[in-house]
Amino acid sequence: MDAIFLKTQRLLDFGTQKVIWIFTSSRKVLIAQAAQTWLTFDWHEDIELFEKVTFNVGAYLDKKGIQVD
Repeated sequence: MDAIFLKTQRLLDFGTQKVIWIFTSSRKVLIAQAAQTWLTFDWHEDIELFEKVTFNVGAYLDKKGIQVD
């Protein structure tokens, strides 16, 4: 996880507004934004990608019939 945290911080330091990581083994989503607390969600929650644009990884996979073990 340290490598992900370091890479995320470098991206934010470079000027990236938002970094989103999707982790399949833990079924979690990490959202990091500069000068804000990084947030971790269950991937069955609605995640705001942009203003008024949300995505739900788990619901999408369920809809497509994709099983993740």
